[in-house]
Amino acid sequence: LHCVALTSTGRRRVIHAPMPSQLGPLSTTEIMHAVERAVWTNLAFHPGIHYLVADGTVQLVDEYTGRPSRSREFGGGIQQTIQARDGLTLTPESQPVARITVQDFACKFKHLCGITATAWEDRRELRQVYGLNVQRIQPHAPSRRIDLPAIVSRSTAEKWNVIVADTRRMVATGRCVLIGTRTIDQSERLSEHFRIAGIEHALLNARGGEREADVVALAGQRMPGGKIGRVTIATNMAGRGTDIPLDPRVAEVGGLHVIVSEPHAATRIDRQLRGRAARQGDPGSTQLYVTPDDDILKQAFGRDKADQIRATALNGASDRWLLAKIVRAQRIVSRQHRCERAELAKYEANVAQSLRQLGLNPQVNPLPNCF
Repeated sequence: LHCVALTSTGRRRVIHAPMPSQLGPLSTTEIMHAVERAVWTNLAFHPGIHYLVADGTVQLVDEYTGRPSRSREFGGGIQQTIQARDGLTLTPESQPVARITVQDFACKFKHLCGITATAWEDRRELRQVYGLNVQRIQPHAPSRRIDLPAIVSRSTAEKWNVIVADTRRMVATGRCVLIGTRTIDQSERLSEHFRIAGIEHALLNARGGEREADVVALAGQRMPGGKIGRVTIATNMAGRGTDIPLDPRVAEVGGLHVIVSEPHAATRIDRQLRGRAARQGDPGSTQLYVTPDDDILKQAFGRDKADQIRATALNGASDRWLLAKIVRAQRIVSRQHRCERAELAKYEANVAQSLRQLGLNPQVNPLPNCF
């Protein structure tokens, strides 16, 4: 969902609706755009998923890391629309004095390189955008990670119950469990299920990000008393840059078990979460849980087709059939994102060339409203 436009009926309703006095200085066109922006905001931007409210301010949440971005704001009036919807103090819309894409910024370094465990599947894009080849480096210790078969549930509620039961069984053996969720809202809902079930756990998301390193560092340790394993629920922010040392007794019984509670739009994020288990040659295992309610199906196929898939799944379709749909959905969305990034890079290059021909700086003198 990228835009909303009023129909002719909607425009007539806006024109004939009673107008607050604050809208007096605005033209009819500006009012129409404001209404469309409000509708779009209600449909596309949700607390606990795309942003959170802290200290009376709207803070963006990075989709891929789960971390809050306190220095960033939504553009195009979206920030102010969210503030109005959530009853916050309206702030003036920020006006950038300069801008540069991440790709352009990175390419300005004389030497450019990086290391990550999830670059191989995006090697073509890295070569096209940055002119860099990707080379595989053998790990210094063989991987002992076991990726268990995916678990298919028929609803989100059923999935939460299965995760709670599987986690209880796992920690009873002395193993530790790290459960990754796609959004803040999901992490808090799952935490409530664990609270009701009486399972002690740590919750880590953008609302308590200052504790990230401390919480993640303990994810491989047993609970005080040493009889059961530790449970940690976290968004995608979990453990980036923080080692998870295993208690020797946890390693003896199988190590850390990582649960991917919902497939992400980017398969790299799922792989990064799985990679928290079995580090540095340690033992460990991972497992993916899917349902026909998963958001990836809507992103890939649209709401109507996703509803058809859900209905088929509920009417007796096999687990293998649904898993195939999930895998295909991830491929479709990943391809869409790659195409969008390529189109943006091409557009930015054309704009930059045109501005340079006019004797302007593409970063300091961008075209108004060019994105």
